[in-house]
Amino acid sequence: MEGEGPLSLGKRFPGEGTMNGNRRSRLPIALVLLLIYQGILVLASLGPLAAWLEWGPGPFLALAAFGIAMLFASVGMARRSPRGLLLGMIVHLLVAIPALLIVLCSMFFGIEMLIQEGGFGGWSNLAFILALMWLPFLLISGWAFLYLRRLRKSLWSQ
Repeated sequence: MEGEGPLSLGKRFPGEGTMNGNRRSRLPIALVLLLIYQGILVLASLGPLAAWLEWGPGPFLALAAFGIAMLFASVGMARRSPRGLLLGMIVHLLVAIPALLIVLCSMFFGIEMLIQEGGFGGWSNLAFILALMWLPFLLISGWAFLYLRRLRKSLWSQ
């Protein structure tokens, strides 16, 4: 009964039902949404590999490594592996830290250009748009890191 379902592996996340054996094999909805977000990040990181021939392999090897790490993290998270959750935390930090730096720097430069120009000009608007563009990555990856940390702690305590 404990090992029912293809994703069960005998471990449960908090909030999963214990009355019905079929509920044990389901992933929490937040984890399913996180896996969808990670799938989008994998596609976005592996998508530009088509331009490999024109620009050379340098920048695309880092994107490919990130995409592969995210893919392994997704599989490990679906199997409820503490290593998969740890890899997911690391990969989301790799997204959140540059996003935080970009948001802070573009907001700083946007405010600086706004003060220098005396009003909203072209470059200050561009800096604020850049900050708004990276803000969802920062928020979602920051939430994902904290959520995966909580899930990993709950797996180790069982």
